[in-house]
Amino acid sequence: MAGMHNRNRQGQDFDKYSIHTDAQDMLSIAKGENIETAWDRLADQEPQCGYCALGLSCRNCAMGPCRIDPFDETGPKRGVCGADADIVVSRNLARSIADRGSSVAYFLAHAGQIASMPPTSTSSGRQP
Repeated sequence: MAGMHNRNRQGQDFDKYSIHTDAQDMLSIAKGENIETAWDRLADQEPQCGYCALGLSCRNCAMGPCRIDPFDETGPKRGVCGADADIVVSRNLARSIADRGSSVAYFLAHAGQIASMPPTSTSSGRQP
């Protein structure tokens, strides 16, 4: 089946969004019923910033955003603070990991509280 594409009735190709045929079918249904999906919203954001896609846009201070140009010899190679491309990408990655890690930690703490609660009885007086 290599090279086969899942296409809906209008001929739209959904295998570029997911390898799962059930997800492709749902995208086809959503398209047919004019339901907006994340892929539609992503397309509305095009063209996306090339600096951001490469991780070379820094918004860590009030002096920015700084954009490091990795291709043009005459473009900026350092931000206002002196950070080069490697530092900017590293900072962005570290902030992203810390942000997601704190969300997971909050969820786990809440789940731990729920798990430590005593079970409640049902209306019949028996434990579930």
